This record gives sequence, structure tokens and C-alpha cells, in this order.
Amino acid sequence: MEVKKKSKIQLTDHTIESNIQISPDTFVLSFKRTFEFRAGQSLKLSLDGSEPTRIYSIASGENDTNIDILYKLNPTGVLTPKMWKLKEGDKIYVSQPKGSFFIEDRKSIWISTGTGIAPFLSKFKTSPCENVRLIHGARHLNSFYFSDELLRSFDERYVRCCSKEISDGVYHGRLTSYIKSLEIQYDCDYYLCGNPDMVIEVRDYLLSKNVDYDCIKAEIYF
Repeated sequence: MEVKKKSKIQLTDHTIESNIQISPDTFVLSFKRTFEFRAGQSLKLSLDGSEPTRIYSIASGENDTNIDILYKLNPTGVLTPKMWKLKEGDKIYVSQPKGSFFIEDRKSIWISTGTGIAPFLSKFKTSPCENVRLIHGARHLNSFYFSDELLRSFDERYVRCCSKEISDGVYHGRLTSYIKSLEIQYDCDYYLCGNPDMVIEVRDYLLSKNVDYDCIKAEIYF
């Protein structure tokens, strides 16, 4: 297997198994898992091993056969305009898993926007989540990725907040507004992942309500 280096980052080539479109602008790219990782960790990806890398959270379970990367097409981005065209058999260059956004097996509230749900999908696919509440925010209904599967498992503990469209069983409004309507829980951890404005606003709100700083774990998606 070919190995290339770029700015001291070791990248290994992997063969793409699939690159499936799951919404008008969102895809799941998959390749065989050849390494261990923990739910919440991320990878650096490159298409040829020499161009700049981009970071993506792993969306597959720790014991899954494949590594899944959930990504949204950004027409002005460096990587995704090329990435969405990849097909089975093409190559992608991948770093070893990194990061410390570890999602522990204890009572917690997961708060995410858009593709920021990826690390929570990884934990959901890895271990039981009976003691977890998942809150996902998006502008449009088609951005609640894998919602059928999540609803079956979480039921009322899975809350969708949609700011642009209305649907039964979905909170109409911004995720941050929903968070501020809740009674604060002090006996759990809060995990925040997604849009930086959301992460900062929710973190600051929780701190203003005297949630312990060490109980708030954050990962920002740009």
C-alpha cells in the first residue's frame, strides 16, 4: 500500500467502496477500515496525497467493517467539489484517526447541527445509548440524516429542530431556541458539535446557567 507524506502528515491510500448521496447536497463516502479508532475522532482526507487535507469526523461504528465519512458538498470548497464525484474503486488518502472529542458511556445530551451529527452517529453505532438525549438542528427537513434509524432507537429522546420548514414531530425554530426552553440538567455531560456559532452560543448559555465547564465537550465544524 502506497504511503505519502505532506507537511509531516502521513497519509495512506484507501480504495473507495461507495459514495452514496443521501440528500441533495450530502453524501456518505465509505472505505474499508484498516485501523482502530474511538467514536468522536476524525481523519484528514486528501484526493491525491499531495494537496491540502481537510478534516472529517468518522460517522461509522468502532467495530464496523467500513469507515464512513458524512460530508456536505460545498461548491466553493477545496475538497468536496472533487470528492462527490468519486466512485467505487477510486483512491482517497487518509491520515490516522486523531482528536479527543471522546463520547463516554454515561448520561449525556448530544447537541449537533448539520453534518456535525457524524461523531454521534459513530457512538450510536458503537454502543447502547439508553442514557442519552440527541438534539439535532438543521435548516431543512432533508438534513436530518438517518432520522428513521435514530427515531426507532431514541424515540422521544431524539429531537429535531428545523428553522426553515414545518413538519409533525419536529420543533419549528432554531436549535438554540429549543435549548433555551429546556430545564437545565446538572447531572450529565453536554456534547456540542457543528456550526461554530451554535457551539459558542450553546456553550456560553450552559455556562451562564452554572453548568460545570468540565461537563461541556465541544467540537466545531467550519
